[in-house]
Amino acid sequence: MGVLPARDSHLESVGVRRDRWLTGRLLAALAGGLAVALAGGLLAGAPALAHRFGRPVPEVRVLTQPTEQITWLVSVRLLDQDSREPIRHATVRVTPSMAEPHRMILPTLTFEESPYVPGLYAGAVTFLHPARWTLDVEVSGPVVPVRKTLEVHVTGQAGAGRRETLQVIATAAGVRLGGREWVNLGVLTVHLMVGAVWVSGLLIAGFVWPALRATGGAGQPPAASALRRLVAVSWIAVALLAATGVYNSLYNMPVEVDWRSGSLQRRLAQFGRVPFGAGYGMLLFAKHGVVLALLTCLTGLTVAARRLPAIAGGAGSGSQARAESIRARRLLRLAAVAGAVVLLQSAGLGYLHRLIAHF
Repeated sequence: MGVLPARDSHLESVGVRRDRWLTGRLLAALAGGLAVALAGGLLAGAPALAHRFGRPVPEVRVLTQPTEQITWLVSVRLLDQDSREPIRHATVRVTPSMAEPHRMILPTLTFEESPYVPGLYAGAVTFLHPARWTLDVEVSGPVVPVRKTLEVHVTGQAGAGRRETLQVIATAAGVRLGGREWVNLGVLTVHLMVGAVWVSGLLIAGFVWPALRATGGAGQPPAASALRRLVAVSWIAVALLAATGVYNSLYNMPVEVDWRSGSLQRRLAQFGRVPFGAGYGMLLFAKHGVVLALLTCLTGLTVAARRLPAIAGGAGSGSQARAESIRARRLLRLAAVAGAVVLLQSAGLGYLHRLIAHF
């Protein structure tokens, strides 16, 4: 009779421990559920919190509109993800890039906000040639910074009537040059090589060649004979450069220009009809100006080459011959520097020519 109460007490303590264990598990499950619900609520309300603290999260919508050339109108619409209101006074930058057939990144463009449509930012993007391009849109300012990437396929088919070559994809095995193309290539090669060799000779003669830095004793100074040969070769080079230059102006120009038009402003306006054309025209006319200065120096060298032998044969010719030789050396160095500037301008024209050829 005395054992039963102890057994009942043991059973009662086991039941209490079981109830406590179930209660703890239930409380843990409730706490976990509350934590998950709280985390979900924070994530879902992040835009609202951002908007409440003055930095809305923008929703970026990009619309592209091709035009007749390879220039597309791109519009970026910014809306607040929380309030669905347009976002104003933001900074929208667009960077066009291309991965194939070669890597190319164009300068970043900053779009202006429309004064008539709030939250609308628009601008024109000029692609260099048909390809698959990527538009990297970056939004900053009084918003949470956001970036969006959009791929566009520029085919150039809209401008087929103006430039049919945009629709031609030529491989190395399929390209065939006609007779006129071979002539153009040959004339351009002669023009560039003659100019490079001639200017190199002027640089060597003006800054390296010791024969033009001293005058001889009796008789004809060594500088006079060397200078005469250099002047003769220079005028031959000038004749070749003038002939090939006129041909290139007529048949190797990236822009069709009516050279008979009166003023310089009208000619520059003709260059401006294509992208990079205005810069090409200004650099071309600047090159012509430097060439005129080079021809002026060459004319002075021709006069000096004729005067040096006459001065050397006269009385008291030592000081006069030395002065004339120094003057000829200065003109030669000026001509060499002008020729080097012309070569740099030609390199710039070649680069712009290549850019314009993409259109």
